[in-house]
Amino acid sequence: MIPTGVLHSLSLLQQLRLPIHIRLPIEEVLALKQLEDFFGSVNSVSDLNRLITFRQSMMPPSFYSIFLASKFGEQCISETSRRKLVGFAKESLMDSSLGEGKILLPRDIEELIFLGSGLRMVSLADGFLMLNNAKYVKKCEVSAEDEIECVIRLSSTEEQQSRGVPFQSLEKLLLCCLRNFIGLFMWEGKAAVAPLLPGIFTQLTVLEILSCNKMKKLIPRSLLQTLPNLQNLKVRHCEEIEEIIGDEDDDGSPVINSSGDLAEVTMPRLKKLELVDLPKLKSICKGRIVCDSIENIIIRLCMNLKKVAPRDGQPSPPPSLKEIIVHPLEKEWWESLEWEHPNANNFLQPFVKFVHHAFRTR
Repeated sequence: MIPTGVLHSLSLLQQLRLPIHIRLPIEEVLALKQLEDFFGSVNSVSDLNRLITFRQSMMPPSFYSIFLASKFGEQCISETSRRKLVGFAKESLMDSSLGEGKILLPRDIEELIFLGSGLRMVSLADGFLMLNNAKYVKKCEVSAEDEIECVIRLSSTEEQQSRGVPFQSLEKLLLCCLRNFIGLFMWEGKAAVAPLLPGIFTQLTVLEILSCNKMKKLIPRSLLQTLPNLQNLKVRHCEEIEEIIGDEDDDGSPVINSSGDLAEVTMPRLKKLELVDLPKLKSICKGRIVCDSIENIIIRLCMNLKKVAPRDGQPSPPPSLKEIIVHPLEKEWWESLEWEHPNANNFLQPFVKFVHHAFRTR
């Protein structure tokens, strides 16, 4: 415990890094006008807003990690790292009076963490509306938020326009242990026919989904174009997922193009695909996948998956492919996979590696 008033004698202090279970009176932190690097906790949303408002009226810290509540594990934070991060935990956002734009974030924020904060929102996008300047966030981690069902709730075009584009700067999104999460998008009413506002996920390069056990399909085929720059897709430990890219047809039948063939799915920049412990996964998607940029594929404990084809139907492997990692105990599963091209297994075989090390628990 730091004695009250001790910081008043350190008016020239430039760096303050405290264990996050220690909370100082906000007045003492505000008195440090030369502060350039701050790592620590605040007591309330009110204190957070005061800190952000005061610092931005002066010279803001070059680096900061500000936490509301102290329930953060070492996997989320590092006291030695220099970041621009704000984190919410331990039911710190359960106050029903927290309306749109009521929580301030620094204008140069890069990372945002929700860890059991009690977000009372169906969609993550609605949660972002509470946060002023959230549109500048580049990395977001969401864990143990029981109310979250999707990232974006699709409604009428007019309502989408009124909300704006919440994730226009987002580059990395991690979703973990969301018990009611059903997929990236959730349609409301007749919203399925309404066009999605442009620019929603245009910067997103990394998407990780872990232990979301209610989700059956990650993203609808018709909305895959919202992820034009996705490079790294990881889905692990999701008990119910059946498809990564789902079809909208009510009967679950494949989408057919004008020529009567299976509609083609293109992922132009995907470099790494990791699928681990997905016991009900049946397909990555129905129809052909074209993914010439793919470099690494990691698959483990997906025993119902029948096809793994980053360039299905083509007479050669993807030009950028480096390796396909499979667990040694699943060699028989790999050899039983179905291929559209009769020689696919042969020309992919040089890239297949049966190894243990790639499957360590996160």
